[in-house]
Amino acid sequence: MISKVAYGLSLFLARGYDVKSTANLTALRNIVGAECDCESGYGFFTSANSSVGKHFLTCDEDLPRSLLALAGTDSSFFCKTLTRELNKVCSTLDLKSIASFTASDRSLVEFVRTLHPDSMYVLHFWGTWCSPCKFNHDDIMLTSDTLELLGAKVLHLALEYNNRYPIWQEYVRHVRGEQLLIKNELTNPLNIVNVLSVPAFPSYVIIGPNNRIRSRPDWHTQLVPTFRSILAP
Repeated sequence: MISKVAYGLSLFLARGYDVKSTANLTALRNIVGAECDCESGYGFFTSANSSVGKHFLTCDEDLPRSLLALAGTDSSFFCKTLTRELNKVCSTLDLKSIASFTASDRSLVEFVRTLHPDSMYVLHFWGTWCSPCKFNHDDIMLTSDTLELLGAKVLHLALEYNNRYPIWQEYVRHVRGEQLLIKNELTNPLNIVNVLSVPAFPSYVIIGPNNRIRSRPDWHTQLVPTFRSILAP
């Protein structure tokens, strides 16, 4: 399984940052969460108080040391090489999908828009770690009737560790929707929000034709008016 640090590093490098920079390494540390666990990733986050720079070239056998040496000289080549390595260890479709769009400077929204340039698309993010008890299943989910009104493709996304994942899975099966389970390789779920350039969970990202994008934490009762506002001239 891909380590959380390798995953975060691939995302970070895909955006063109120089990982030799101490400031950028600090930012990377914030992206991948707290310290790395040394059994699954690289050793440059050995403790919360360590100097991230001096530990950068300490790595285990997940990736060759030569790959890390490339990071400061050609981040583009390094990123492509790292992505290729990630694809080798990604055993599930969702991780392969994630790896495929980290190969260039694109957010998840832009990635979906590239795949479906002429379609209305709704990304439905489902994650209720903050207060799952306050959400009603019918209130937060897109209903079958709503999907018909939207006339759009809907991609349902959830985080792996979501404590209401079974409800989400049951719903997606019911509406026969397209789903993407994002493996939780990052320690802080909010980092997913930042790295993938999406709004807070639970929320919808509506992508209209001609790259008209609207991101809002809308409940399904508000979604149709929002959708129509994007279609309006």
